[in-house]
Amino acid sequence: PLPKLQQRKGSRICAAGCDRERMEWTARMAFGCLLLFLASAPSSYCFLPTAPFGSSSFLSPALRQPLPKHCGRGGERVGVHPFDSTRVNAQTRAWCMQQGSESDGKQVVVVGGGWAGLGAARHLSSQGYKVTLIDAAKSLGGTPWKTESGRTMEAGMKGLWRQYNNIFSLLDDIGIDQNSTLTDWTGSSFWSKRGLEVDYPTLGNKKRLPSPLGQFLYTLPTFKEISVRDRLSLWRLIYSVIDYQSDYEKYDKMSVHQLFTENGVSPELYETLIRPLLLAMLFAPPEELSAAAIIGTFLFLAMGHQDDFDVKWCKGPVSEVIFGPLVCDIEANGGKVMPSTPLVDLEVDDAGCVKTVVAKSEEGGEVRIETDAVVMCVGVNSIKQLVSSIGALGEAEEMRRVCNLRSSDCIATRIWFDKRVETRSPSNVIADTWPDVGLTFFNLNDLHKEYSPAEENSVVAMDLYNTASLMALSDDEIVSSLHRFLSRSEPGFRNAKIVDFAVVRAPQCATLFSPGSYRHRPSQVTSIPNLVLAGDFVKENPRHGADGLSQERALVTGLFAANKVIHREGMGRPATIIPVDEDEPQIAAAKALNAFAKANPLIDFPPSGRRPLLFARRRRFRRLRRRILF
Repeated sequence: PLPKLQQRKGSRICAAGCDRERMEWTARMAFGCLLLFLASAPSSYCFLPTAPFGSSSFLSPALRQPLPKHCGRGGERVGVHPFDSTRVNAQTRAWCMQQGSESDGKQVVVVGGGWAGLGAARHLSSQGYKVTLIDAAKSLGGTPWKTESGRTMEAGMKGLWRQYNNIFSLLDDIGIDQNSTLTDWTGSSFWSKRGLEVDYPTLGNKKRLPSPLGQFLYTLPTFKEISVRDRLSLWRLIYSVIDYQSDYEKYDKMSVHQLFTENGVSPELYETLIRPLLLAMLFAPPEELSAAAIIGTFLFLAMGHQDDFDVKWCKGPVSEVIFGPLVCDIEANGGKVMPSTPLVDLEVDDAGCVKTVVAKSEEGGEVRIETDAVVMCVGVNSIKQLVSSIGALGEAEEMRRVCNLRSSDCIATRIWFDKRVETRSPSNVIADTWPDVGLTFFNLNDLHKEYSPAEENSVVAMDLYNTASLMALSDDEIVSSLHRFLSRSEPGFRNAKIVDFAVVRAPQCATLFSPGSYRHRPSQVTSIPNLVLAGDFVKENPRHGADGLSQERALVTGLFAANKVIHREGMGRPATIIPVDEDEPQIAAAKALNAFAKANPLIDFPPSGRRPLLFARRRRFRRLRRRILF
């Protein structure tokens, strides 16, 4: 029965008001029935929309397909897989291509062939857009180098951490078998001049405890030199971890060194562990890093959940194992991939929109591509060069502000030894090498298929970060020093001789999140109406949670950029972006308490040296009570 209207004294309720209330009640009932239907529907089915936005075509109900189960964290947590139209069947893909051809336009140019560019190009091509991806490199994801003897190497090792939900989903979508392509979850070792400092184990297979208590207890027996008292000094940073999002710019202006000093972190822990770890993870010393960027990175990769720091490694070059199938998927959707084609110019119309992308072909000729939208997915150093050479970018204030951002130099090496040497862990960090230089080494015999356990020789990848002071050294000087550092950590390499090596210098290749850099980082939407940005340095909106120099962040910003193109052009279905795992209850409660305390001026939180206002009022009340009584 419909609810009876309660007429109050002095109120005027007419027939129109009665009809309005009936309509509202009917709408609530319909919405409740819809929720009940969705809750009772089988979760293994999803329903294909009749047509992308802006189209009046209809698809047959027979296109309803069961979805495979999706494991968002690499094989353990099972949930419903986000819908992807390219995986339904050939008929759906043909329909998308037909809609793209009938739209008489909808050309998109993607500049850059990393995680962001490939992710954006793949989704847009699956929605019927005519995508052209151009990249200055000869092969996407980095050009393989060869030694003098013909051995191949890829610059840099790329790990996939637990929270890389969108990357793991993408691997499933393009049909890559993770068991054969990726290693199992691995731990790592940390070395200094004193020897082994800590073995960080995999924590996903252990009983789950609240974070960061679980990380502290399970690593308690693995530390060799650093005392428990020094490690407990890190707990003073808990409030900063909880509070930094509420005042991001304040923490961004603060350096990591200032943050740790003000919170009383042990100097022994800071110099022995934290400083070398930051050099290896964010490619700069703590004095040159933003505190907000570091807190976000550690919360995303290590502190948010007990097992976040567990990592998998690709069993071969990423450009071949992952990017190769991605390119094939883009081309199967009708997209075009053009390596060795650097961007030269952007021609704009009277409205300020990019109408033509001008590039340089591999043969040296000019390539002109008419376009409706541009997705730019290049690094900070490349944007600086483009801003200085392309007038349309130089006129945009947000693009000029990117020139204030800094980048860091890196050096990648690969060394072949004459005998096989077993190492404690496949991935390692080495401290106390060159001043302000980070160093990691990886035993490729344990990680890559190419160097299987049957291989008689040891193959080691050693990557260096923040290497501006090393660029002038010769390859022989760098390799001989690396052999000495490696032998100090793993004595088995002392008697091993180097039979071959390769050294690759990559100047200004990594974004440096320096203090105060947040105000210079651009949003994804630019003042050029049909140009959007993607990459690890942009401010994504809405905020996702994948922070720092992570491949997951690059892919997520690429998908966000693709969604902005779809929203502007009005054609296609936006990409489903998987968020990071929710905060654990204790962290969520602490954030809520902090927000409440900041909104309530009567509470002083966190406790400071002065007496809070609440206690001051109590003191005045006691004085008044004394006067009344006496």
